[in-house]
Amino acid sequence: MKPEDLYDPKKMPEELHWLLTQHKLQPDDPIFLLLAWHWSVNLKAENTLQNVMLDLKTALDTRIRDAREAVAKVDELSGKLTQLHQALTPDPEAFARKVNNALAPAITAAKADIGTVQESAAKLLESAEAAHAVVQRREVLAALVAGVAFGVTVAVLFLAA
Repeated sequence: MKPEDLYDPKKMPEELHWLLTQHKLQPDDPIFLLLAWHWSVNLKAENTLQNVMLDLKTALDTRIRDAREAVAKVDELSGKLTQLHQALTPDPEAFARKVNNALAPAITAAKADIGTVQESAAKLLESAEAAHAVVQRREVLAALVAGVAFGVTVAVLFLAA
């Protein structure tokens, strides 16, 4: 939305039309322009937050899929472990040695995969929290600017009267 669009009610977004009719504001009124600017800043912040949420969801879906694959590998190892146990029941010590030799690399790899997923999810959460903090700071700044502008407008009106 361009500032020039605010002067022409035909080009103005639907969300701002009610300000003109409900509060009988003129498009060239400084209060209306300030409210419209604040509205557009909040709309951009909301769009940014929606994009970050979509990125987070996509990344988390990938991490969940990876976690499911890791769990499937662990379940597969469990089934193989049961088969080995049944095959080697007469000699438990030999069975333990074979299990340690055969399955230790796969278990270590599964643990590493799970650790990688945890680290990636933590980094993603950290970046989402940082983006959320930026949006909150922008909202506070927009509210501060709106308040100062409103105060200045009121002061000018009182001094002019």
